[in-house]
Amino acid sequence: MTVYIDIVILENFLINFFLLYLTLQTLKDTIIYKRIILAAFLGAIYTLFVFIPGLNILTSLPLKLLFSFGMITIISERRELKTIIKRYITFLVITFAFCGTCFMFALVENQYNISESFIINDYSTKSIIFSLIISYILVSGVMNYFKNRAIINNFIYDLDVCIDSEVVNIKAFLDTGNGLVEPATALPVIIAEREKFRGVNIKEKDQFRIPYKVVDGNSGYMKGIKIDNIKLCNVNGETMTRDAILCFCDNKLSKEGEYEALLSRGII
Repeated sequence: MTVYIDIVILENFLINFFLLYLTLQTLKDTIIYKRIILAAFLGAIYTLFVFIPGLNILTSLPLKLLFSFGMITIISERRELKTIIKRYITFLVITFAFCGTCFMFALVENQYNISESFIINDYSTKSIIFSLIISYILVSGVMNYFKNRAIINNFIYDLDVCIDSEVVNIKAFLDTGNGLVEPATALPVIIAEREKFRGVNIKEKDQFRIPYKVVDGNSGYMKGIKIDNIKLCNVNGETMTRDAILCFCDNKLSKEGEYEALLSRGII
């Protein structure tokens, strides 16, 4: 078999460059191209050990993992171990996604029999490019999903609401774009699903009328009651107590059931 060293180095350099670049971009880290180029080039040179008799031991799995960890260390501006490990895990996930996509295209382009060994006789550059694109889309989508989930969780509070000696526990989302307050008392307004308060005695004479206006121009009034000493607890376990006006709605506030109430920004 004839191996063209320049082609091997070039192809592996480009793939390494993309995977390292995508790792930093996914984590929103500082991208220093000189470091990426250096790490990608060293990774491409490391590939040549596969073709050198007697040096196959250098391409064993433990040494591959160690070398790739070194590549991540090279591209890292911050050298804290925790940060490097985070980048390294992200790099491995992206690499596995890329390899899996490449294998999928290899199955399409090469005939095989399930009872025999699978040999890749033909693999086009176009398939590599498509694999890189698909890997980017998949990894970016998954990372964005988990980042959004983490952001949402940071804005969710556990609430203990006491009404006539009855304590109702609900989860509430802090809506930073909501500044609704009751005009007379200037207390912040909490909007909660009525279903969570079924059976709780709410006296008509204690109710307030709170005017509201939404972004589409519609306006109206909501009925609410004043609640003292509402206990709030955030995701970090920090607690606080607040007085607020509690209003009720009949519709679900979260399709996924993540929370049953909305907090206005004034409550924090």
